[in-house]
Amino acid sequence: YFLVFEGEPRFDHHDVHPHESVGWMVGPLVVLAFLSVVIGAIVGAPPDQGLFHNFLDPVFKPLLGAESEHALSETLILIGASLLVAITGIWVAWMMYIRRAWSPSALAAQYAGLYNLLLHKWYVDEIYNAIIVQPALGFARFLWTFDAGVIDGIVNGLGYLTRGTGRVLRGIQSGVVGNYALGMTLGLLAIVGSFLLKGLIVG
Repeated sequence: YFLVFEGEPRFDHHDVHPHESVGWMVGPLVVLAFLSVVIGAIVGAPPDQGLFHNFLDPVFKPLLGAESEHALSETLILIGASLLVAITGIWVAWMMYIRRAWSPSALAAQYAGLYNLLLHKWYVDEIYNAIIVQPALGFARFLWTFDAGVIDGIVNGLGYLTRGTGRVLRGIQSGVVGNYALGMTLGLLAIVGSFLLKGLIVG
């Protein structure tokens, strides 16, 4: 917020001309802000006793049974802790970018570990990439290789075998009587030869 709205402009004034939003853009934002702040506070506060929280109680209580009561202090503690963290962040940003009492680069160098942890968003993306994305990509590459090499090989091999067999049979089934006679003669010779060979082996 401070860098965008409170700091010095960091854009080229010749190319960029900032201006307020027009009315037809501000109107919906005002309506949404009103609904979020006013209606949300009326319907949802406190979170565990608001109208919205209890809206479906008549439906789910007979099915799930009565829910045990929780102390309101736990909710208030969480709300207070969240506000404290937010206010602390705003104060730190104000000290660095408005009052300029602290140097962001000096703090980043002094607390390099914490700075890198926050800069990389707790390394959630890196951990997710290492645990989920890369193993999934490796498994996908394995499946692609198996599909291209084995599955496609079997399918294409059967196609090639069928086409080759058809070519051979097409040459044999030529419709020429002489070729059929030659085939019958060769078959007869093969049968006679096999009987003779069998007789020699047995004898």
